[in-house]
Amino acid sequence: MVVTNTDDHLRNRAFILTDKGWILSPLYDVNPVPYGDELSLNVDEEDNRISIDLAVQTAVRFGISKSDAEDYAEDILKIIRDNWEKTAVGYGLTRRQIEEMRPAFSACY
Repeated sequence: MVVTNTDDHLRNRAFILTDKGWILSPLYDVNPVPYGDELSLNVDEEDNRISIDLAVQTAVRFGISKSDAEDYAEDILKIIRDNWEKTAVGYGLTRRQIEEMRPAFSACY
């Protein structure tokens, strides 16, 4: 939701079996898309919008309180906001390429 990753299909979701049971795997295969506003999969029964608010609203279905979901969202937004551009520069993207990708990170601002 923070990065407009519209390539969210079921093969990009996984679980890991731990001593305490199944957990959601760490994030992987995220591809920022500068001009995307919908996910491939729905977030709830009816909605596939790329929306932080929608993610927070549906978090309770996954055992996450609204307050915790808001805190997690703020933490993630800050991490991405503070690092995506530096990371892009580190991988050799030009200023023009970075500006072309900026809309993919618009949720952070």
